[in-house]
Amino acid sequence: MDNKRPAILKRSGYFQVDIDFIRSHIVTMQLIMSKVIIVDARANLADNRITYYGYSHLFDEIEKGEQSPGYSIGTNQTNGKLEAERIDA
Repeated sequence: MDNKRPAILKRSGYFQVDIDFIRSHIVTMQLIMSKVIIVDARANLADNRITYYGYSHLFDEIEKGEQSPGYSIGTNQTNGKLEAERIDA
């Protein structure tokens, strides 16, 4: 493992958000964006989605050079905490 990289840079991933969700859930989006360092965003207007790529402590640690996995991000309905579930291991 590369110990010289800052810990956050070992936790990269991507997630997709429906544009309508962004417009209708502003507070949730602010919470998500406060927990992820976004380094790229790509809009897919045909699917009405934006794919965000970034670093977050919500993501699993990966080895340097390993492809960043995808995640589903949302709030836990019981406790309201933000959670990320890996969707492609």
